[in-house]
Amino acid sequence: MWYFEQNGQQRGPEDSAQIQRRLAQGELSGATLVWRDGMVNWEPLSQIEELQPGNSLASNTAPAPVNPAAGVYTPPQHMQGVPGMVPQPSLNGMALASMILAICSIVFTFGCGIGFVFAIPAVILGHIARKQIREWNQLQTGDGMALAGLIMGYLMLAFLLIGFVSIGVSLATDASSTSP
Repeated sequence: MWYFEQNGQQRGPEDSAQIQRRLAQGELSGATLVWRDGMVNWEPLSQIEELQPGNSLASNTAPAPVNPAAGVYTPPQHMQGVPGMVPQPSLNGMALASMILAICSIVFTFGCGIGFVFAIPAVILGHIARKQIREWNQLQTGDGMALAGLIMGYLMLAFLLIGFVSIGVSLATDASSTSP
């Protein structure tokens, strides 16, 4: 996967075919700086044979796999300290969904008693989000939201379980006291 410089900002990742398309459409020029994992420095696009229009190597080559556990992205030495040249972390959507569902579980538990419908997915999404955030090692944020969703989701499930058990015990006690 390739990264490229455009208006002082790092863009990408994009595969070779996407870069070729941008070059053919005039969005990029031969002077555009490009970089990918394994390269020491950013280089002009015109010096990368694989990215030249009509090069069938680019369209036949599968994009390099991304290994999120490999570590934090480190730009080439000459690009360190340049604003906008480091990918900004993105919010994990499942973390946000976990927290929102957990809040809905509280509202619906006290509103109409069906909070478990929201608490169960809140817990599931919270666990998935925390795993993804750990794997992407500082390229995703939202661990606090996922943790909040987990805590609220588990608390609401415990509250609902205690409530259902209490109702069951109460009904059993009433049934035994009314029988002759």
